[in-house]
Amino acid sequence: MTKTPRAAPLLPLLLLFCLFGLTSCQQENMEPPQEPPQPLALTMSLQYYDKLGNYLEVPTLSGGEPTEDLALISQELDSYAQELQARVDALNTSNEPGFLRCLCLPVSGERYLSLALFEYSEQADNLLTEGPALHSWVYDQEEGRLVTEDEALAMAETTLDEIFKQILRQHTSPPRSPEELDLLGFLLSKEGTPTFFLNAWVPVTDGQFSYLYTWSQGELTRLYTYDLPFFSLNLDRFDPPLYHQWYSDWNSQPPGGFDDPPFNEYTIPKLLAEEAMGLQSTWHPAPEVLARHTAGPYTLLLILQDSGVHVGGFGNLALGVWDSRDQTNGDLWTLGGDYGLCASWEEDGAYYLLCANTSAGSGWESSSGTGWFRFDETGLEQLTTLPDLAREALPELPDDAQLFDDTYEYDWHDDHKILPVPGGMELYTRNEDYNAARPGTRQWDYTGFVPLSRNAAEYAPAAQFLRERLWARELEGDDYASFFGPYLHISEVSAVENGWRFGIVNRDWDSNGFPSQFTLTVTQSGQGWTILEDIPVSGN
Repeated sequence: MTKTPRAAPLLPLLLLFCLFGLTSCQQENMEPPQEPPQPLALTMSLQYYDKLGNYLEVPTLSGGEPTEDLALISQELDSYAQELQARVDALNTSNEPGFLRCLCLPVSGERYLSLALFEYSEQADNLLTEGPALHSWVYDQEEGRLVTEDEALAMAETTLDEIFKQILRQHTSPPRSPEELDLLGFLLSKEGTPTFFLNAWVPVTDGQFSYLYTWSQGELTRLYTYDLPFFSLNLDRFDPPLYHQWYSDWNSQPPGGFDDPPFNEYTIPKLLAEEAMGLQSTWHPAPEVLARHTAGPYTLLLILQDSGVHVGGFGNLALGVWDSRDQTNGDLWTLGGDYGLCASWEEDGAYYLLCANTSAGSGWESSSGTGWFRFDETGLEQLTTLPDLAREALPELPDDAQLFDDTYEYDWHDDHKILPVPGGMELYTRNEDYNAARPGTRQWDYTGFVPLSRNAAEYAPAAQFLRERLWARELEGDDYASFFGPYLHISEVSAVENGWRFGIVNRDWDSNGFPSQFTLTVTQSGQGWTILEDIPVSGN
């Protein structure tokens, strides 16, 4: 008899299947092992140094165990970076002078990460009238929180009152001592030693002065402009390097050079002032644009830049040609002095520009020289030869080399003064009887009109009549007119029926209410020239 095979038991197989399935499910539900967080570090999110003196350094945090204080620091840094960038953009799209700097002072130790951002602007570059701004954060990585000012003072075993008493003892600026003390912020060294930044306010007649100090381990140090304790703080080094790494002397610059600011009608004149005169807007007001003309890819700019010191001339003229193709200033020309003037006109498809300047000391004014230029789409040409019609009008002129000298080489300029007018120049000779101690005496006598354009000779008699009338009018209102005069500058000329309309600029002496700009119309009648119309354009 044949036996039928028995079926294998099912229970052991079911148990194996369940065990295998349970193990598989547990493996699927297990999370992969987490990597430890990266160490807390600073990386630069905003690092910018431009040719106009704006320096911005703002970092961002990366790594570290997420905490509420770390999130707060990151948010404040991001907001501050956006604010600084907006302020620099506003400076670069305005004609306001100034710069903005925010320097990063980072110190990383095993336990503490310290960061200070030191901000100042041109309006407070001497750290006196407004004081700097300093934002600081010190983060304890072991406890995951910010260190407070009180904790830092306790670590230093001192108080603000004790530091203030030390400032009072060491302050050496008579006659007054500080009356108020602000704790701007603090840093911890890599070893955990606090350094405090303090601002002491000293009262003066019109307000108060700000004096910046640092205090560390009982030592109080007075800081001056840019005199930050970079080396004593043992700051972190970055690549690309921060300001504290590359600033070693006045000629220093970032390894890759300074950034170009956005090129616009406001920044290009500032760049011209820096390139032509070495007068960066960091130290000087925004230049005044006296003339601007575009031909082809070129734009000619003539600026008047206040140098800030009399030995450099209170008003320096600089001429440059901006090439829109490579965004650079090509031909550069400068003429120093105290009172730069210019006149321009167009003729035969070209733009002509005549410039003159003078320097004055103790009431004695002398010419700094003259520059005459022709400009068109091919570029700029400096002219040094008078046309025949000029010598026909005034034969006693010196040779061309003397007239157009701008190196102070010839004595002729000491006793002559040139005032540019559209199409020519007015020549004045020093009055031998002039005495700076006697107000009202004339320093200059009119010698004649020198036409440089064929059209200029037509209105020369009207211009001279106008000059004499305005000169007398100024003497009546201001005895000091003789100091620099004649200083009224004819800027524009246009023909009208039986006469001429003149645009007049009075650059300096308008404190007596005389308009700083106005137009005058001069007409010819049976009795000669008369002033028909006097229209102020702007005044005080």
